[in-house]
Amino acid sequence: MLGASIYSEMGTRFAVAGGPFVYAQKAFGDTIGFIIGWANWIFSAGIIAYLAIAVGEYTNKLIRIHLPVGIISCVLIILLSMMQWQGLRVSSNFQKIMSALKAIGLLILVISCFSYFLNGNKYTGSVVSDSTRSLPLISAAILSLRAIFVTYGGWNTAVYFTEEDTNPEKNLPRSLVWGVVSIMIIYVLVNVGLIAVLPLHKMAKSVLPAADAAQLIFGGSGDAIVTIISVVSLFGILNAVLLFAPRILFAVSRAGLFFKSTSKLNKHFIPGNALIITTLVSVIFASTGVFNLVVNITALLIILVDLSVYISIIFVRRQSPSLAPPYAAWAYPYSAIVMIIITLGLAIGLFFEDTPNCIYSLIILALAFPVYFISKKMSSKSTV
Repeated sequence: MLGASIYSEMGTRFAVAGGPFVYAQKAFGDTIGFIIGWANWIFSAGIIAYLAIAVGEYTNKLIRIHLPVGIISCVLIILLSMMQWQGLRVSSNFQKIMSALKAIGLLILVISCFSYFLNGNKYTGSVVSDSTRSLPLISAAILSLRAIFVTYGGWNTAVYFTEEDTNPEKNLPRSLVWGVVSIMIIYVLVNVGLIAVLPLHKMAKSVLPAADAAQLIFGGSGDAIVTIISVVSLFGILNAVLLFAPRILFAVSRAGLFFKSTSKLNKHFIPGNALIITTLVSVIFASTGVFNLVVNITALLIILVDLSVYISIIFVRRQSPSLAPPYAAWAYPYSAIVMIIITLGLAIGLFFEDTPNCIYSLIILALAFPVYFISKKMSSKSTV
């Protein structure tokens, strides 16, 4: 909620496409702005990839045929990109349908869990499991928070569309705050519902606890029900990320920090070239077919981009101390300080707990420097 209030202030101060890239550019200049934009765009492509991989895994589970997950995920990304190409109205209508179906599906699962519990049913399986890996408390907390960051990722998506909003001062804070509240309510209810059905030792060793819970409640068809809900949910999230990811690249290009052609719109007023490049990079990630690898590499980048927003608000406020923002972040500067400490602490902890994947993340981040100087040099030549 504190993060949502800070994003709301920055999004209403700079009501243009680009999100964190724009805020970092305004606060620190072009070079840092590009690095943040690069990190934001790369992890968005990674999110598209690992969501598509998850759909591939669920598809195999549903049809009971083992198809190459990498191929399924690549085809799915390309098909959704083709729909995006047709314009914002088509993809936004699809998004509304998927989001509604996801919410309905999850609420049905929650109601079923509570009903099962209130009827006096209890788990009757074995209590002891030797397969659960034990971790020190701090390590377990850090790795769990990484999973939570990834799960809640996307709550700030509205900031990428403020330029297309007729009244961002009113709509953006409302969208972010109530969006976060609704996500919290649904996800916490899902967790409480699962705990009501499954003991913690069972959940600890479960790959898909929701499917295990549904199988207890609905019998043999429970697994298929949860798989279908999961696929619908993932489709909606995939579509949402494909909506905003190209707009990051579009904003960076429009600022003259990337190839000029990437800032062009197609006949449906979509950043077409940016969409094509985003699709290609996502397909490269997805072709690995390894869900955990892509998730773990992109997690640190997600945290660093959020960190940049919480630092940016302090610098922007100092640059224009007398300029009142359209929407003021709650309890500033304490809210920004708290969020900086939390995200920085998580980033440092994650580096020590999962060093190899964090190093991969930093290598990807370091690639921003040669890309920046090459693209800027080529852009200046084309201008001449």
